[in-house]
Amino acid sequence: MTGSRRDLFAVAPDEFVAARDQLARELRAAGDKDEAAAVKRLRRPPVPVWALNQVVRSDPDAIAELLASSEGARAAQNDVLEGADADVLRAALARRRNAMGAVARSARRIVDESGRSGDAQVRDIENALQAIVGSEPLAAELGRGELAGIDADERTDGDLFAGLASSIPSPAMRDRRPRRGASPPPRAPSPPSRRLVDAREKLERHRGEAADAAEAMRAAERAVKDAEAAAKRLDQELAAARRARDVARQAAERADAAVVRSEEAVARLEDRA
Repeated sequence: MTGSRRDLFAVAPDEFVAARDQLARELRAAGDKDEAAAVKRLRRPPVPVWALNQVVRSDPDAIAELLASSEGARAAQNDVLEGADADVLRAALARRRNAMGAVARSARRIVDESGRSGDAQVRDIENALQAIVGSEPLAAELGRGELAGIDADERTDGDLFAGLASSIPSPAMRDRRPRRGASPPPRAPSPPSRRLVDAREKLERHRGEAADAAEAMRAAERAVKDAEAAAKRLDQELAAARRARDVARQAAERADAAVVRSEEAVARLEDRA
């Protein structure tokens, strides 16, 4: 047999259909008609999804952190709805956002290494991750490295609460009752739209990238200063070595002249003898 269902998702996208049909034929010939039919129904993963499946194989720790942080965000969401501090949800979302960024970078690198353009696929990779972290079935498929595709209407319930931490009132505000004759308190804002959630997360990601770039720039500037100082020291050492060479050359020339004079003197004395 050429492999298993999981092995299908390791082959290149343009080889998927042929490998899938071959595996289905072998399963059918072996008498496993149900599995053969299930394999035959598998869709060819688009490039961004294929790349995410490869991250499962090349960087399992990043996938494990993504799945754990997604589960943590769902748990924090429930806790906040039951009265927990909204900071719990904010911290959980920040952890999940960092995990998504790490997986997206790995997937983008895999696309680049396949000869395709990672830049052209990065938005689709990020959109796929948004759907995965909000869907437990999709997260389970990714965890197995068998993610086949994502429907356009795939629910992302976790993302509906991505901005909820900023809109949930504190317990003190929830317990406060309006005084007689006082105007009713303003209604709490509704959870932000998916587009706003995506924009906020993208903003935070860009802020993190900007901070990383700024730190890298500062490190590069320090390296330049160190190199300049080292170059200055080398220039000084080179100048000193050149001066020493010139002094030694002059001394050698004087010594050679003295040898010539001494040889001439010896020759004259020998002639007189």
